[in-house]
Amino acid sequence: MARYEQDREDLLAEAKALVARAEIAIEGRDEPVVLGFRRDGGCSFYFSPDEAYHFNPAGELRRSYFEGLLYKAERGRLASLRRNRTEHEVQLLRHDLTDAEQVEFVKRVEDQLRVLEQTLEAGNYRVLREVQPNEDAAKKPAEGAAAVIDRAAAWLAGRQVKVAASPRA
Repeated sequence: MARYEQDREDLLAEAKALVARAEIAIEGRDEPVVLGFRRDGGCSFYFSPDEAYHFNPAGELRRSYFEGLLYKAERGRLASLRRNRTEHEVQLLRHDLTDAEQVEFVKRVEDQLRVLEQTLEAGNYRVLREVQPNEDAAKKPAEGAAAVIDRAAAWLAGRQVKVAASPRA
């Protein structure tokens, strides 16, 4: 792990694990939203450099970043990890969320995703950029931003967030 992180300047370019992804501008939001899908079907939503939610192919929350903390799933529970930098190392200080903290965090994720779902359904966004998959282009047509947005809207429809058994993809 790096001892000093830099603010992410280009989330769309950095999210290379998302083979199909798009960056959208939403009225009233300062930051664009980046959303996309991994090759295995898992998806991610970046609401800012400090707020991201990552889901496995089953649609379960596996990792999150929020307000400077990394959250990871283990056996259906969430733990937060806070970086503590010393002169010689970076320590990760773990806190297993209480039941109440986990309910509150999951509700926040659901609320954020619900607002995004409503925004996509209403068409209240503008595509800024997109990245299409290129490895399998000969096997299937490349997904454009509209396909990524449609896929995300379908994925979000009525979504209830469940916590994964593992933080791995």
